[in-house]
Amino acid sequence: MKAIGLTEFGGPEVLRVLDLPVPEAGPGEIRIRVHGATVNPVDTLVRRGIAFVSDAEPPYVPGMDAAGVVEQIGAGVNSDLAVGDHVMAVVVVSGTHGAYAEHVVVPAESVAGPARSGMTRWRSSRWTAVPGIGTPGTGPARRMSSWIVQRTPCTTPTAW
Repeated sequence: MKAIGLTEFGGPEVLRVLDLPVPEAGPGEIRIRVHGATVNPVDTLVRRGIAFVSDAEPPYVPGMDAAGVVEQIGAGVNSDLAVGDHVMAVVVVSGTHGAYAEHVVVPAESVAGPARSGMTRWRSSRWTAVPGIGTPGTGPARRMSSWIVQRTPCTTPTAW
């Protein structure tokens, strides 16, 4: 797979296109085909070597927030998510494990989605994404969902 990463710290010029193996979802994990990733302020600190939490060897792939489609579900995932669902996820960056890649594997509790069926893309963007349909969510995805609920115009926010 292709990824954007770095082998040395510095400015934007250190970012390179990398060829990496496609990760496999292990127990309790979900693999997402990434359609979009944010440039989070912490990612710029990681790139510069100011805030880095991995003891892995380079290359490093930044990216803490991803949106895409569920591609693989690992054993033991207790969720209503299905392959093909559109989701977003919080990524804990470590070594080559970051959202600036074509695929990323994350713990199931870090995934929020899917969009409500039968709704337009515009309308569904105003609803909260909650991991595991009908559940309030846990971990980072719950915090992300709460942030979205507080900041989107919605007349009746609900867990669906």
